[in-house]
Amino acid sequence: TGNGITEDLAKANMYYEKACNHNEGHGCEKLALSYYKGTGVDQNLEKAKEWYELGMKQGNWACFNNMGNIYFNYSENKEQGKIEAYRFYKEVIGKVNKVIAKRGLEILLSGLVPYNEKEKSELFFSIIFIF
Repeated sequence: TGNGITEDLAKANMYYEKACNHNEGHGCEKLALSYYKGTGVDQNLEKAKEWYELGMKQGNWACFNNMGNIYFNYSENKEQGKIEAYRFYKEVIGKVNKVIAKRGLEILLSGLVPYNEKEKSELFFSIIFIF
């Protein structure tokens, strides 16, 4: 909040939803994050996933990353969660940042998911040359 400005999280979430419904992926990302963290709404990972899915359809790369984070951090079966996370991380590898690229590479090299040499090369390139 700024000087004299109050924070209205419910109103913010309402505008995020409107933006998302008008094909603005950033609105989807912000609304999903609200459900992910429980900001202005009750925390609900299933609803967060729904909004991230819509944001991914709109091409928002952060939604791919954050969806991967849900599976990486909250899956009961950690190994299966990492496999699911990789499906989302591989969409942003080389496009966002080294942290995602490193996490994707870790999962790839663990042998949990099949890969080819091209994917492995792209991951190494991402880690070396991003930022």
